[in-house]
Amino acid sequence: MKYAADILHHLKELYEENSRHERFTAVKELMTSHMRDATLFREHGFRMIGLIEKLSGLDIALPHELSVDLLLLSPKYAADILHHLKELYGENSRHERFTAVKELMMSRMRDATLFREHGFRMIGLIEKLSGLDIALPHELSVDLLLLSLPTAFLTPLWSTST
Repeated sequence: MKYAADILHHLKELYEENSRHERFTAVKELMTSHMRDATLFREHGFRMIGLIEKLSGLDIALPHELSVDLLLLSPKYAADILHHLKELYGENSRHERFTAVKELMMSRMRDATLFREHGFRMIGLIEKLSGLDIALPHELSVDLLLLSLPTAFLTPLWSTST
């Protein structure tokens, strides 16, 4: 009994009365924290950051990499981040959308190309944009197709419409 009392006395001296319990509780809460289904991932992230800062205030400074790993450790949290990023940016990258728009806007019919081939190519590019969640109005699609044609093709179109 005296041995246990001595250990307790020394622990109290080293860690003060409640600080060891606070540290243990904070570490346990951080390690066992899981994101609840109804919680927004941002709220969970703030909670985790608060726990990491609480540990820092209790003289347990975690390296930045470990803090990030602990934050992303929860599979639900990581899945929600991925879900929200997909909502914001779609499954396709910004670069892919930019490249498709650029290709459509810069397309011009070459002299040796048949009108039919060029038309199918332009329709394919417009459908590609649609697949990347960029829906062009029908009139704009037609105008882009017409703009990609040489002037020689447009002159007969405009002269018959007036």
